[in-house]
Amino acid sequence: MLSWISLELTKLRRTSLLWVGVAAGLLAILVSFYLAAADRMTQYTVDIFMGNLIANNQSSLFPFVAVLTVGRMMEAERTAHTLPGVLTVPVRFSTLLAAKLATGAVLTAGYSAVQWVLGVVCCVGLALPGVELLPLLGDLARLLANNLCLYAAVLPVTALTAQFAGGHVAGTVFAVVYSFCSIPLSGHGFAAFYPISAGSVLMGLDGPAPTAAQCLCAGVSLGGTLLLGLLFTVTARDRTEERQPKPPQQSRKHLFHPA
Repeated sequence: MLSWISLELTKLRRTSLLWVGVAAGLLAILVSFYLAAADRMTQYTVDIFMGNLIANNQSSLFPFVAVLTVGRMMEAERTAHTLPGVLTVPVRFSTLLAAKLATGAVLTAGYSAVQWVLGVVCCVGLALPGVELLPLLGDLARLLANNLCLYAAVLPVTALTAQFAGGHVAGTVFAVVYSFCSIPLSGHGFAAFYPISAGSVLMGLDGPAPTAAQCLCAGVSLGGTLLLGLLFTVTARDRTEERQPKPPQQSRKHLFHPA
């Protein structure tokens, strides 16, 4: 699997797909930076800034990046006409999809590290109190863990839509709506039941420390979503041919020979 991940990362160097995650992470930082710079009523600290950064990732930005990145990686195999050749090696489609999903998880960790570095730079630039090494490392761990939980929350969408040609477009749109719905649902007390916000509940990022019942609900929600994504991955196959219409059958012409 490590060789597969290395190969997929090498392919990504030739494309601009890597910059999609970097741009989304930078946008989340800019929103947090604007809130910290414009809000004069709140005494911002590093913890508040990083909390806003995690919330911005969760509400709209990161889930669609995960679906788009893996889906576009699989779509590139189709558009380059390399998928039929890869599947005759023989390599199962589910194995190829699993390698791309594993690469997506590695990219998630890389995006988290880059985002954390940029966030620390913003905190230093704003002269926010709380810029210390150990708390900042704790923020890195929370940012990484929450982004991986978000990746697991959209795993079923990613694994299912990647099986169809062009399916990543619909999957990306669904991921945007799916993540945005976490805002009203969390505000009405359903954060522990919703997979997008379940990770932040487990880590105690949504206000006070969660109760045992909330942790159980969040664990079941996130774990069930992860298992569903793994099921879609194991049973995956290229469904592009299933969607192609069959060519119309030509009617036979009867030839009459003169007697």
